[in-house]
Amino acid sequence: MATAREVLNNIVTRNNLQVSYSVTQYGPDYDARWVGVYTLHGVGPIGTASARTKVESKELAARQAVAWLESRNIRS
Repeated sequence: MATAREVLNNIVTRNNLQVSYSVTQYGPDYDARWVGVYTLHGVGPIGTASARTKVESKELAARQAVAWLESRNIRS
């Protein structure tokens, strides 16, 4: 089964979209939280998630971004 990041990449590629990703860490190193954000150029944030790991925040934000795109009939 494909990850949300793979699905998002397929949608972005097939539809020639410009999507960027940023991540921010907050909290002390021993209890850090990561916030990942996918942004669609010209629109703004389409997926945002907070998690204990950078990878998990990226995957969760990608799920939101995929859902946002699919709700607008933008699919791979």
